[in-house]
Amino acid sequence: MISVFLSSLTLASCGAKSTKSTTGVSLSGKVTIKGNPVVGYILVESETGGNAARSPFDADGSYIISSAPLGKVKVKVNLSPRHMHKESDKKGLPTPKESVRALPAIDLHDGKNEFSVDLQ
Repeated sequence: MISVFLSSLTLASCGAKSTKSTTGVSLSGKVTIKGNPVVGYILVESETGGNAARSPFDADGSYIISSAPLGKVKVKVNLSPRHMHKESDKKGLPTPKESVRALPAIDLHDGKNEFSVDLQ
């Protein structure tokens, strides 16, 4: 089960991180697994191809992409081996090299956009 939160924000808000964008499109949010922050990065790619952007996750699972493609984008989360090692240890499984999870496509509008997901 995947829980998703998506909103389009057009007004500037206070924050410690810069979301200045050369395309006029920024994307921020948080990715967790069962409420725990992930290690790795998020990738968004235009459905029509060509334009893509990515951002590593901060320690709390948050990210900011300051120059994201406009329009419908495919979303992928790449979990690093360090994160997967923790999950494998809990289950007694061998550690995979990395895990890529494709998520539902989202529509990015001009200005600030937010996308958060809790992977189950």
